[in-house]
Amino acid sequence: MNLPIICILLSAFAFPGAAHFYLKKIKVGALLLSCFCIPFYFVLGFAIDQIFLVYRALLTFKVEPSLSAMFWYMFENFTDESEIPFIKSAAYYSLAFWLIGIADSLRLALKENKLH
Repeated sequence: MNLPIICILLSAFAFPGAAHFYLKKIKVGALLLSCFCIPFYFVLGFAIDQIFLVYRALLTFKVEPSLSAMFWYMFENFTDESEIPFIKSAAYYSLAFWLIGIADSLRLALKENKLH
């Protein structure tokens, strides 16, 4: 397998910055990873809050154990709707840094291939 394909696969499926670590670009990889993980932390925290909201409703028999009923319960009982724009922005930032990591790792891999 050639280097650009390895780098794209690492950045796309492992974590943002994985290909940079593979190419010994530690500072850039750490920067990409932290820029991805900080907003993703908020998105993951929001998702876990919503899961526990549904879990507590299941335990108290407020909602039936079907997937559609659980989704409707979650959407009807948001804990704080003022958080949604912030969580949406955090998700977009995480996605942007993930895509930037893929594009930059491809750029670096192509540059490394030309040097060798």
